Formats: sequence, structure tokens, C-alpha cells
Amino acid sequence: MSGIPGWARVGAKVVCVDDGDAPALTADAIYTITGIAFGWQGVGFLVLAELPEHLRDGWFFSRFRPLITQQDDIETHFKALLDVPEQVGV
Repeated sequence: MSGIPGWARVGAKVVCVDDGDAPALTADAIYTITGIAFGWQGVGFLVLAELPEHLRDGWFFSRFRPLITQQDDIETHFKALLDVPEQVGV
């Protein structure tokens, strides 16, 4: 696994989708990305604000998905309908 997903940026909110064998993580919990680190062979890891200092580093991107708020969802999926120019008088 290498490369950085487009949603992985400092300040972004993410949702844990795989707490697997990681007792520090909670499935469906929301975390804030405070940094991105790279390990051996360029594998990327997320640094998360809500975890204790000694547990912040080393979480694979695959354990998380971007948090999509209702407002973001509406703007993304209905952008074409929301950006209708005003009609000019005839």
C-alpha cells in the first residue's frame, strides 16, 4: 500500500471502519488527522489527534474513510442543480 488518498490531509475528519486488533481504535469513531507519516517502502500512516500521545502514529489509511457531513454530501451530489445561474430578464 502506498500513495496518499485524496481525503488524507491535515485537519480532515475520518471515521474508523476497521478497529480490528487495535484496542486504541473504535469502529465508527471520528478522528482528526494531525499528520501523515511514511514508513518503510513508502507506506503511509495517519497521525490522529484524539489518541494518547504514545498511540497517535502508525494507523494505516485502510482503517479509515473520510467523514462526509450531510452538507458535503448535498453539495457534492447536487452541485449541478445548486449552481444554476440566475435568469437574465428578457
